Amino acid sequence: IESPLGSNAYKFDPMLAKVITYGATRDEARRKLARAVKDTVLLGVNNNKAFLAKILHHKVFAEGGATTAFLTDHFDGDDTITATAPSLRVQALAAILMYARTGRNGAHQHEFLGWRNAAATPWHYTLQNEGKTHDLTLTVDTHAASMRCTARAGEAVEVIDILDIDATHFAYLVDGVRRRLRFAFQGDTLFLDGPFGNIAFLNATHLPVGGETVGSGRMMASMDGAILDVRVAVGDHVTKGQTLAVLEAMKMEHQLQADVDGVVAEVNVSAGQQVKIRQVLVIVTADDAQES
Repeated sequence: IESPLGSNAYKFDPMLAKVITYGATRDEARRKLARAVKDTVLLGVNNNKAFLAKILHHKVFAEGGATTAFLTDHFDGDDTITATAPSLRVQALAAILMYARTGRNGAHQHEFLGWRNAAATPWHYTLQNEGKTHDLTLTVDTHAASMRCTARAGEAVEVIDILDIDATHFAYLVDGVRRRLRFAFQGDTLFLDGPFGNIAFLNATHLPVGGETVGSGRMMASMDGAILDVRVAVGDHVTKGQTLAVLEAMKMEHQLQADVDGVVAEVNVSAGQQVKIRQVLVIVTADDAQES
């Protein structure tokens, strides 16, 4: 389709699914829809489920007062639509599931899951998410009424009680509230779907030293969408983690970052351009490659 405003004038919403509910009243339909969105599980696929659920529960939306300014007035900078580092609680949940998986695979009997001859010795975990590395320790008290896990990262502490873990569900207690999430493993990568949204972690605890820091220098589109901004040019020196471009997809802005330190060799995209998932947008020549 060619737009009279130019080839880049049209944008699209990469919709994965549509959920429709009905009821005798608008509020009944809204409550059913909120529950349906919350109960929908999407593992391994970027989605805005948490954002939609928050809209459906918002008082202004529930009362029918939403206008075209609703998102600007009530969701500007909201954590469901901005890229933020996973909280220690979410990291701890991932570490617990990795701990439980190791125990199930290695223990001959269930009561020996996670057994160590030095009970107070913490387990160390290194998790990768969106190119960032997170280190934490996990101490497991198997003598508590329910297995209690204490996660620490620096001065931050998170305490979580394990209630039940099966192949796809994790029930836990935190701050006196019982919660539940869905998960799936694919190799060493763990996919989580919970009240915080969906997220993936790679267990990099036992990767070779420095292995997790090696990048390709090829920045690719994380999904189909439109480029809002390109922040570098050929010849610019960039550092690992620096934002090179901003992609708009699923009504969210995604920061596309360098995975190596180096010099920009190619910029194959411009602002306003539509791109496909895994399309190479920017190529960075790593500093060590230039030296060799």
